Order: sequence, then C-alpha cells, then structure tokens
Amino acid sequence: RTAHVAGACLYVVCRQEGKPYMLIDFSDCLQTNVYVLGAVFLQLCRLLRLEQHPILQRPVDPSLFIHRFADRLEFGRKMHGVANTALRLVASMKR
Repeated sequence: RTAHVAGACLYVVCRQEGKPYMLIDFSDCLQTNVYVLGAVFLQLCRLLRLEQHPILQRPVDPSLFIHRFADRLEFGRKMHGVANTALRLVASMKR
C-alpha cells in the first residue's frame, strides 16, 4: 500500500511538472494493476483536495508523449521527422 501511495504522489508531481509519464508507467514499475493505482491516485487527490487544482483539471498534453512513442516505433533516421509531423498535427488540433 505504501508503494501505491508513493507512486500516486510521484504521478501528481509529474503532472504538475509536465513530465511525460503516464499512470501505467508507474503501475508497470510497481507491478500492480493500473486501476488499483488509479483508485489510490483519486483517493489521494480527494484527501489533499486536489480535485479542482489546475494540474488535474486540464488534460495531459499529448505532445509530451510523441517523441517517446515515435522512438519505440523504430522509424530509424525518420523518427524525428515523424515526431515533428505528429507535433504539428497536435498543435493544429489545439487551435
């Protein structure tokens, strides 16, 4: 249980700092179900009264994850071009 709380706390900080980590990354590291960790995260947010905090109200910016996932797709030398195209697409959707 302590590891779940620590993981949820780290996830809150990552959201606040705009770091490219998802809750499932922490659940993988802790070898626990993402829904269990998500429930702990929500309980922590209620306990700390973070429900209305801006970091939890706005959605996570998908551009944070583009380079990470483009790298995993193994495009080789084309990876940066693919990632930049994806970033432009995301930027156009935000308008």
